Amino acid sequence: MKITFSIIMLVAVLSSAVRAEEITSAVITESAMACEDCVEWRVSGICFWITCTIFGCDIDTSVRVSHYIPDFVVTSYSGANSPWKETQSWNTDTPTVITHRNRKAGDTHADFKKVDVIGNPAAYIFESMNSSGYFCKSCITGFKPYFVSDLDRKGWNAGIPEMFYLDSLLGRRVMGKATVRFGNIFPRIGWTVHAEDPKSAALTAQRAADLVTSRDRAPRVYLEAERDCGNKCWPPPPVRENDIATHKWQMLTPVKQSRGEIFGQRSGWANGKYETSEQYAWNLWRPYSCCEPAGAAFLYAVTW
Repeated sequence: MKITFSIIMLVAVLSSAVRAEEITSAVITESAMACEDCVEWRVSGICFWITCTIFGCDIDTSVRVSHYIPDFVVTSYSGANSPWKETQSWNTDTPTVITHRNRKAGDTHADFKKVDVIGNPAAYIFESMNSSGYFCKSCITGFKPYFVSDLDRKGWNAGIPEMFYLDSLLGRRVMGKATVRFGNIFPRIGWTVHAEDPKSAALTAQRAADLVTSRDRAPRVYLEAERDCGNKCWPPPPVRENDIATHKWQMLTPVKQSRGEIFGQRSGWANGKYETSEQYAWNLWRPYSCCEPAGAAFLYAVTW
């Protein structure tokens, strides 16, 4: 898909029109483009190409680059409405699900979060820069709903069938360090037990990201993240908890961050992040590597 200059200009116009506290597509894109720490662009190698004719073969090279792309917007929230304004109409309130609103910080009880994983509109900006040869394009389609928890009620609300998985029964796949435990990834459901609501939101966001990017073809209602980012491009691996080599989170609300991180690596993470609305949103960045085609066929790449 070719992204025209008019789309980029539209984003710029919208960015100047919205209020800072609103989470809109323009704010999401603006926040992503302002996060230099999240991108982490670097030259990572050299690609070798070959072109053969009746007169012989030529070897050409191109630079291999690596960087992160904000593939998804992940929202985790209590109640009916997502914090992303343009996608609120995609959700319906679910009377069969218990949600806890206006919870006081420090309360410890079972809590339920809805989570949506939507293709990030900011990914289009990277696609528009792909022709330069120094930026990769995303595998993901902007605004595409990869996971909407309202549509996966049996899996997200009741834990069927994942409550019977070995990872669930044995308590494997823990997010966080020994002294900073956010919780178990499996079963990938909306229920958590936490004294700090931001940690509940982070844990459920991580579960949904794992579901969408893993390749286990789970019997759930979701769309698997695509893995075709062009020739020659190496797509990102599945998101894995505690591994910054597979992803970065950039919080959009209730605190707007200009850096990327992974959850569960430091104590006090939830401080200053709780709000009574219990609505949270992140840009989810994933690592890509690519090189511009410089011949008829790719031979190999030297990386560092």
